[in-house]
Amino acid sequence: MATAPDIATLFAYESEVLPVWVEVLRSRGLNAFIEFSDESKETPFVDVFLDHVVPLGHQKVLGDRLYYDAWSGYLVHKVWTQRGKNSDQQAPILKVIRTAAIDFVEILDDTVLPYHDVMMLKESPRGKGLTRGVDSEFNLDWSELPLDIQFAVRPNSWP
Repeated sequence: MATAPDIATLFAYESEVLPVWVEVLRSRGLNAFIEFSDESKETPFVDVFLDHVVPLGHQKVLGDRLYYDAWSGYLVHKVWTQRGKNSDQQAPILKVIRTAAIDFVEILDDTVLPYHDVMMLKESPRGKGLTRGVDSEFNLDWSELPLDIQFAVRPNSWP
């Protein structure tokens, strides 16, 4: 297991978890991106972001301080397709995302996530679940698929 260079790295979980998950989706053939990246995107593509991340309550004692070390939230996938061009790709893309989520234990190990351990990743029964819509200005169809995620700092990763 790797030791983080500093505590701030452990709390920059968007910078640690999101790029790894995007690479998992890319390795499975999806055109995936971190939502607010500056990369050029062509449909079909998937934007990925973390939403409503909150501490689970478990804490790590380091010296005389307590640090939250586990979180729960949504790993959200927004699938974009061009109406009349590739909107028939919505369901196959959602299938790939769901299948990757089923395989998370094997693919999100300490070789790709050295400081964080994903303990749960499943289609979310909370909130709105899968939602769909149309961006009529740009003639785009979209589906938003939230997955429940729980992740924690690996015990030996603390600096």
